[in-house]
Amino acid sequence: MDLLTLVLVDDEPIILKGLLETYQWNRMGFQVIGAVRDGDAALEIIREKEPDVVLTDVRMKKMDGLTLIEKTKEMGIKTNFVVISAYRDFEYAQKACRNGALSYLVKPIEEDELERTMTEIYEMCTEQKYKEKNYSLWEKILLEDRDNFLNQMLGRYLDNGISEEEQIKRSNPVYYY
Repeated sequence: MDLLTLVLVDDEPIILKGLLETYQWNRMGFQVIGAVRDGDAALEIIREKEPDVVLTDVRMKKMDGLTLIEKTKEMGIKTNFVVISAYRDFEYAQKACRNGALSYLVKPIEEDELERTMTEIYEMCTEQKYKEKNYSLWEKILLEDRDNFLNQMLGRYLDNGISEEEQIKRSNPVYYY
């Protein structure tokens, strides 16, 4: 299993230590590459290491988790967020999800719920990375060897290997972003 990178952020030292030592992150598919106590420090790690996932508290003294998500987006870094909070306040959860958080967990976090959530996020992130890798590979092939690709497609069309309808589809691709 390829491990995804994870940064933990919580301003309460005991909570942060608990997150680091209580859970078996490797078993869930993650390697912890940073554990920090405020949003500013988290932003620096995110900028330097571009982790796959950040697990952040929503309420912190220097910079809250929601602002951290917004600033990360502004920097153009594609990092996924899971927000944790001691507050069951629907408004926090709603704002976190609107800002792009994949999940909102309430403290104290139950191990089963965390494992289920992180496993789902691992699968989603891994699938996304696979798609991006394949897309980049096909884009590279098309850009580097476009003439050869077009000649092959034309040859198959002329040999009745590709129907006219399929040829039209291939010449007018639809991209989803």
